[in-house]
Amino acid sequence: MNLRVSSLLVLCCAGSLFAQETLDEQFSGNRLPDTKLLTEERPLHEVMVEQISLYAEDILGQVQDARWAPWISRNGEPAKMTQEEARQFLRKYIGAVDPAVEHPEIHRRTLMDESGRRVESIRWDVMEGVTGDGLMVQATDRENCQGVVVLLADADTTPESLLGWYQVRLDDWKLVQGYVDAGYDVYIPRLIPRTQPDDAFRDKRLNNISPREFVYRTSFELGRHPVGYETQRVLALGRALHAEFPNQEIQLVGMGEGGMLSLYAGALGEEFSRVVVRGYFGQHRRVWEEPLDRNIQMGQGLFGNAELATLIAPRAVSIDISPVRPYEGPKADPPIRDIAGPGTTVSPEREEVMQEFGRVVQYMVASGGPVHVAILEKPIPKKDLAFAIPEGLDVPKRVQEHQQQQLRELILHTQALLHRSDKVRQELWNSADRSSIEAWTKSAAEFREMVHEDLIGKLPLANAEAMNPRSRRVIDADDHVGFEIALDVYEGESPQNFIASGVLLVPKGIKAGERRPVVVCQHGLEGTPFDTITMDESNRAYGAYKGFSTQLVKKGFIVYAPQNPYKGYHDFRVIQRKSNPVGRTLFSYIIEQHRQSLHWLATLPYVDADRIAFYGLSYGGKTAVRVPPLLVDKNEDGTHKPLYCLSICSADYNEWIRKNCSAEDRYSYVFTPEYEIFEWDMGHLADYSELANLMAPRPFMVERGHNDGVAPDEWVAWEYAKVRRHYTFLGLEDKTEIEWFNGPHTINGQGTFRFLERHLNWSANQ
Repeated sequence: MNLRVSSLLVLCCAGSLFAQETLDEQFSGNRLPDTKLLTEERPLHEVMVEQISLYAEDILGQVQDARWAPWISRNGEPAKMTQEEARQFLRKYIGAVDPAVEHPEIHRRTLMDESGRRVESIRWDVMEGVTGDGLMVQATDRENCQGVVVLLADADTTPESLLGWYQVRLDDWKLVQGYVDAGYDVYIPRLIPRTQPDDAFRDKRLNNISPREFVYRTSFELGRHPVGYETQRVLALGRALHAEFPNQEIQLVGMGEGGMLSLYAGALGEEFSRVVVRGYFGQHRRVWEEPLDRNIQMGQGLFGNAELATLIAPRAVSIDISPVRPYEGPKADPPIRDIAGPGTTVSPEREEVMQEFGRVVQYMVASGGPVHVAILEKPIPKKDLAFAIPEGLDVPKRVQEHQQQQLRELILHTQALLHRSDKVRQELWNSADRSSIEAWTKSAAEFREMVHEDLIGKLPLANAEAMNPRSRRVIDADDHVGFEIALDVYEGESPQNFIASGVLLVPKGIKAGERRPVVVCQHGLEGTPFDTITMDESNRAYGAYKGFSTQLVKKGFIVYAPQNPYKGYHDFRVIQRKSNPVGRTLFSYIIEQHRQSLHWLATLPYVDADRIAFYGLSYGGKTAVRVPPLLVDKNEDGTHKPLYCLSICSADYNEWIRKNCSAEDRYSYVFTPEYEIFEWDMGHLADYSELANLMAPRPFMVERGHNDGVAPDEWVAWEYAKVRRHYTFLGLEDKTEIEWFNGPHTINGQGTFRFLERHLNWSANQ
């Protein structure tokens, strides 16, 4: 053999050896290259949830500190909005937006009229299908009537209690006699209670959800709220009284829950000449510790108690610092299930009252007018009541029937909104241009921004310069390795920062220079990445996940299993409570965690950043319709660059709005422990089909077991049909599908695996 031929053979053999070189050596250490060693000893999900909770609390505190009523000029700068514009914002965020009866009338029925004592049962129209209910006590001296007092008691104090007829507590009942003897007609609206009546809607699942929380759960997703409903009831009463007694002053006096409502109603209705607040006026810095039915989207962004008081001015506001009875939170005795949102009420301390009072004074001085707010050092007058129970009146039965009627009206109103909500969404999304893929892509960018801003709530973009990757080896199998990962989302320490974390699975045998597709495998509620990895059939997690992360890495995919922060029951649910008041949700954080994770994955030399797919089960399925459709980077030319190339929703896809709001179906979240699940006014913005459509032209798939208790097949089919139609109109019918299988709430891993292989252009045999 001559020298030339020998040299060629050597070169060929060397080239062949080089072509077969793998990256396995890079994965042989206790950490990944270019990462620090992860040394955190606590479970990463605990660290994550704690950090996000502190971050949310810190942001809420910053908003509370920086708040300034934008309808009042500051430092010589003009006001940013008018008072009327502010009232429109307020109506929107408490859900007081339904058309009201223009000229409501009070319908009266006499319960007692003897010895100068007159009590009437009253009812008045509020809006379609909704009335107000209560009692009226007539002034003792009719010839010298001083005016009208609308008395709003605390949530669990009935009008009958204030007359000494039913469950009299403390001495609140003495208030009515004080006003009556002072020459006022007293009108006492009935509020929805926090105690548990035997109402017609509880029989789906026995639980300790209060009537007020029940209204919250059925209404929040539809842009309505118990605060808005009851404010509208009070406003309608005020209009009716003003029409009936145009020359008399109408005072609005509220205690506890009624004190809160008096601020809202006073800010929105000009019929009330004076507002008195007892046992509520304060800063409410820790709103997440109050009852769930006080959770208001953007409730701390513009409108604290001081801001509401400025909207009442120039009418007088009086603050009674005397306390009201506290509410100690929901209780449950077996067989009642304890699934209600936790929360208590406590009357603000004097120091807190005075701090918020000082802010009102500051506003009024800044506006250049007189100060119309005062501390009521002399409490609301009280006298012993002399009313006997009318003969033949079954007071307990009356209370129960009237409470149920008032509750039933609101629930039926929410159900009517639910049944009409798809028409509202359809009208909104019909403005999108579906004439071509290019036209749709442009329209989708606008709707994506709307959904992210108005529904999810935006955080600052994850800081790619601050990710500080840490890793540690946790798996060494025959054909793959696994590393636990932690990344910083922002720069700095908690509470200004929180982590993103997960487990990276890498197949052995990846060749040098090869870039493979990634499948992000997302766990469900109370899960961890390891739940998606385990192949131990005795492990409870295997029943749901079937080790789909491990199955996919064995097929040659790189797999990343992120930790999402929905773990820890109350610990993670309180994040939603801390976030809603500033217009954010749990998914605000999840989106930025995934952004940082995908940016990091894109830096790995063996990852094809253009082929990163998402596959999530259950709460991971919720993630599948929120994160991949919305997670985009903006290019320099303003166009959007999606970070996920496809999405698979498993064991969650359904008619989401109905699942959140239905008071009729056992599938509904109205009857489950997930009190954090509700997203403000989603019913009128986007259901699952609209969110999934934002994936187009990227592939989208649904995996659905016939026996999955999330929802019935009919709900799933109804909602998916709209996605199929959308993709078909765009000529993309080959990029979406649904797989039905005969099974429960679980990964099936058949059609979905084929879907991944096809659209990621990958075969296990290549």
